[in-house]
Amino acid sequence: MSSKQISKIFFTCGLSFLIGILLFNYVSFLGYIFFGFLISLFFLFFHRAKKVLVFILVCISFLTGGLRAYQSQLKDATYLVGSRSVSGQVISNPKKTTFSQSFVVKTYPNDEGDIARVLVRNKSVDTFMYGDKVTFHGTCMKPKNFTTSVGTEFDYKNYLKKDHIFSICQTSAITLKKRVEYSFVRSLYTFSERINQYIHNIFVNPTAGIVSGMFLGSRSSIPESIQTDFTKTGTIHLLALSGFNITIVALFFNRLFSIFLKKQYALVLSLCTICFFVLMTGAQASAVRAGIMVAISISAELFYKKYTPLRALIVAGLFMTFLEPYTFLYDVSFHLSFLATFGLLTLENQIKSFLSFLQFDFIKTIFSVSLAAQIMTLPYVLYVFQSVSVSGFLVNIVVAPLVPIVMFTSFFGATLYSLSELFSSPVVNLANFLVTFMLRIISYFADIKTSFLVFSQVPLHLTLFLYILVFFFMYEYRKKIDF
Repeated sequence: MSSKQISKIFFTCGLSFLIGILLFNYVSFLGYIFFGFLISLFFLFFHRAKKVLVFILVCISFLTGGLRAYQSQLKDATYLVGSRSVSGQVISNPKKTTFSQSFVVKTYPNDEGDIARVLVRNKSVDTFMYGDKVTFHGTCMKPKNFTTSVGTEFDYKNYLKKDHIFSICQTSAITLKKRVEYSFVRSLYTFSERINQYIHNIFVNPTAGIVSGMFLGSRSSIPESIQTDFTKTGTIHLLALSGFNITIVALFFNRLFSIFLKKQYALVLSLCTICFFVLMTGAQASAVRAGIMVAISISAELFYKKYTPLRALIVAGLFMTFLEPYTFLYDVSFHLSFLATFGLLTLENQIKSFLSFLQFDFIKTIFSVSLAAQIMTLPYVLYVFQSVSVSGFLVNIVVAPLVPIVMFTSFFGATLYSLSELFSSPVVNLANFLVTFMLRIISYFADIKTSFLVFSQVPLHLTLFLYILVFFFMYEYRKKIDF
């Protein structure tokens, strides 16, 4: 078989695997088998050769999706409700505020063997760490959706469900039973916290919070009013550890290591650095997706193979879904990251061909990249968040190019600060100026009343219709997409 046929079969099997996961949650067992058979026959129309092989592979992929969905449903799916005593182990990096902290506890099996993951909100001043074995008494309840500061409803249930968290417990006293002497994951989190503290020692707020968000995905020190402005202008992704930020970090370290090492050694060290960086920052879905794509890119260069971004994106998505089906089903950040990257890879060249009137390629790229990502994510954002940032396109064009400059300037300033506070002062001040300039632009557009629209409801059929229009545009003005 040719490489094109293999790619086609791989894409078909991947799609049937995802459909298998989706259908398992909505149909009965007999209905699932029936739909699986119909889908396998349907996919045969797109393959002229090896029909028997394709049919078998599609069936296996579809059933594998159902099996993984079934296994995921059984995983720590116990609800805890009411006043009760709970014992378990901390399995997340605690998020701390001035007067409280929150973290996830995985309970020990009860008499029936059931295990639960509980989000614990604790007002104790004691410090807890990943891996701690704890006991507490508190009031447990099911999570509820709530209205955000911009007037949209936040689906808090599914936000927690993606991590298999079905209960929230409020307590004022937690007893530490045992602290594990060493934990690799805890060491990563501790290192991340030290970097965060180092950033706050160098930069003033809100620059420190913005820089910490860009590098570590931490928003704890960013005022809620600023986060609201970012949301209204469609730039909140800049404060998350997005694929854009991961790519900037990967390119920076690759160039840095290439100065001192041979190409192969620089690539290997860059790969290790990115893996460490993704784990250190909590392995957020968008960061993992970008990390996998960067890893595939580096591996292809190491072994002198052709790197195909679209294929890498699909491999990353399937790999993450296989490891955790709830990521595919409920993780909004994963969906947005995947859609934005897919839009860049499939729409950018088409959009750029309409911008021939612009003189400079750099400006064409900024416009086409921003527009491609927003076109592909807009229908999903409308459906999930019931809102849209009218000024988002313009603000992203102005602000997004500043992000790599801010990241490089702040990193360089922090490095100089470790050597000499005096010499680092001009660079640190430049970073503060750039962040202040960025915040003023965002604040200006956020204050325009019509720049952010909230809808009472956006029906699913409208979302599907918008995506049909997007794919029709892709087909009508298609450029060669390498897969």
